[in-house]
Amino acid sequence: DPEVKALVRRAEERILQSGKWLASVSYPNTPDKELFARGYHMIIAGGDLGLLVSGARNILASVGR
Repeated sequence: DPEVKALVRRAEERILQSGKWLASVSYPNTPDKELFARGYHMIIAGGDLGLLVSGARNILASVGR
């Protein structure tokens, strides 16, 4: 959504101007390299849901499912 993207960019600019760290979670269609180029200081690569799914898959694989 272009409107949401514009709002995010505006927020990024204001956060960077404030001198505070700019951080976020990884976005599926935005490479982390691009976020760092836009000034992000920290990018969180995993979230609760992703970790739960990964853990469940590992457990199922270990019992042959």
